[in-house]
Amino acid sequence: MRAVSRDVASRGGRLVLLAASDASGLRTARATDVRQVSAVTVQEDARLLEHRPDHLVDLPLDVWIGVAPTGPVAP
Repeated sequence: MRAVSRDVASRGGRLVLLAASDASGLRTARATDVRQVSAVTVQEDARLLEHRPDHLVDLPLDVWIGVAPTGPVAP
């Protein structure tokens, strides 16, 4: 990941990591500038396997982003 991040940075960009539900994976990957960019709840069909759904249920969509590290990370 660091090599890709450095390559992207050498071209003037920055590698952004994406996570769902919470930011723990981004923090584990030592991402910086971690922030939530979406926290919405939409409706989807109820998921029943035996018969056709007849109502909607909530589907939370939480999206987090963070900038990937480019250099060595202290332990």
